[in-house]
Amino acid sequence: MISDQQRLICLHRMERAVNTLREARVLFSNQMPQGTVNRIYYAMFYAVGALALAHGFRTSKHTGLQSWFNQNILRKGLIEANLGKLYHRAFELRNRSDYTDLVELDAEVIGSMLEQAEPFIGRIEELLMEQLQKEN
Repeated sequence: MISDQQRLICLHRMERAVNTLREARVLFSNQMPQGTVNRIYYAMFYAVGALALAHGFRTSKHTGLQSWFNQNILRKGLIEANLGKLYHRAFELRNRSDYTDLVELDAEVIGSMLEQAEPFIGRIEELLMEQLQKEN
């Protein structure tokens, strides 16, 4: 069972995910690919972090959260496989973009990721609300 404070943190993280995705759209419309990729990934990260906390899972590692997501969401078929893979692709692209020099980013790929991030976050939000209802 999660505490009232943990519930508030879950909701805050989901709100942060939605707002961060909004930032990604602004960056994309201003032809800022590196910032867009960063914000897409972090929007997804915040959403998955909210869901994981609602299930009682905590980690400070991005890879730890990805492992939890794989085992508890993706493998159980709670999200479409293509959306689940998007989370991992966003992580990889964000790492390359943030930590590698002279990376060229394809605007078409980023635009596609941005379009898919919305249903990803929407599905994670549905799962979060279901989990919070169970916790009542």
